[in-house]
Amino acid sequence: MTSFRRSTNLEGFTLIELLVGLALGAIVITAAVLAWGISVQSSAYTMEGARVNHDLRATMELVARDLRRAQRGTMEFADDPTDCVAFRVLADPDRRRACDNDTTLYDPECWERRAFRQVDDDIDVFLDSPLVASDDNARWVSLFSGLDDENGRLRIENLGFECRRCCYDIDDVDGPPTCIDGCNEGCADSNWVETLEVAVTLEGFISTGGRERRQSMADRVMVRSNDFELPTSGARLTTGLCGG
Repeated sequence: MTSFRRSTNLEGFTLIELLVGLALGAIVITAAVLAWGISVQSSAYTMEGARVNHDLRATMELVARDLRRAQRGTMEFADDPTDCVAFRVLADPDRRRACDNDTTLYDPECWERRAFRQVDDDIDVFLDSPLVASDDNARWVSLFSGLDDENGRLRIENLGFECRRCCYDIDDVDGPPTCIDGCNEGCADSNWVETLEVAVTLEGFISTGGRERRQSMADRVMVRSNDFELPTSGARLTTGLCGG
């Protein structure tokens, strides 16, 4: 008859070995969780940067597009701070049907006023249309204040405009231009060709989760209709929207 002897030499983990294994496992799990959290934060920071860049670029494009349409002799800039620009652009076709000749070039009915200004941490745009409002004060429309602020809207820290005019002598095409900061006056001689250039600076940030992502942007806009002309009366067709 075969007999079976029960082995008494069984080996296992000691209490110390179990504790060490649990500690190592906890360290590995903690490291994995921390790496995941850092990855999530990095992605969120990248997304916030992309949002700031997108919103600033879209705002800059909006301002630059209208500035390029500014008409001669109509631009106004705030002096201090330089956070407002106003000008006139051709009205829509239905509005300017009677404005196709030079005699009505400076008729306010042929032109629409445009303006941009900084108000606190926002930008106001002036829309010269009776469909917006009948009163000028009510025609200022905010770009960002009406947006959802839960995820952090773009806040504007600085909006600046600086104008520079350069006069080219058509009798000396190879000569250097005469460039002067400011656009309140035209070239002194009718034999000069003038160009207007507006430097736009824009700074803003988005704040979410206690973090702020800031960015700045600058652009130089060449005004297409840049010949500076005055009507025969000597008065400029101003807007009065920047205090001018």
